[in-house]
Amino acid sequence: MKRYVLLFCLSIIGGISYSQLTIFAAKEYSKDVAVFQAKEFLMTEVLGESAQNVQFEVDALAAATSLEVISLWYKCESMGKEGLIIGFYGYVVNEAGLGYNQYAFRDFPKEKAIDFINKIDVVKSENTKWVSGSDNVRNVYFSFDDITLLLYQSETEIGTTTLRLFWKGFDATWEGGPYSRTKKRLFKKMD
Repeated sequence: MKRYVLLFCLSIIGGISYSQLTIFAAKEYSKDVAVFQAKEFLMTEVLGESAQNVQFEVDALAAATSLEVISLWYKCESMGKEGLIIGFYGYVVNEAGLGYNQYAFRDFPKEKAIDFINKIDVVKSENTKWVSGSDNVRNVYFSFDDITLLLYQSETEIGTTTLRLFWKGFDATWEGGPYSRTKKRLFKKMD
């Protein structure tokens, strides 16, 4: 019996220690680190392996105030690839109750990126009246590929609609300002 009590106490202490560590780590989000994580995703998942030296460009377009979404433009002339990467960051609690930060990236090749931004703009323009002045009562949702987006009245930016992106377990807020900067900078880069 003493052995079970000892095991129980050690597991509680280990869980508390681990939880404090992850909460501390959650405060250390860095845009610079996120950009390098996105570069690693770009090299391994989008551009792939190459026996040659591969030159490419990456520019961080905007990070959401919530630090849950980051957008980056990339271009690799030698492979003929250009597009938008959306980075998702969030705090996740697993089945054991332990919390940790998780991140993932979604690639939109150039044409898909343009379609994605255009669809958001169309839905926003068609529904601005519907959601405005509603104190987050009226909402609109729509999908683009495997991402579901929710459009609603911002509680912090009066008169501004906010996007919420749901993808692979992430629930990320993409405020109006960072979204607009992403759109403006992306289209400028793609010209």
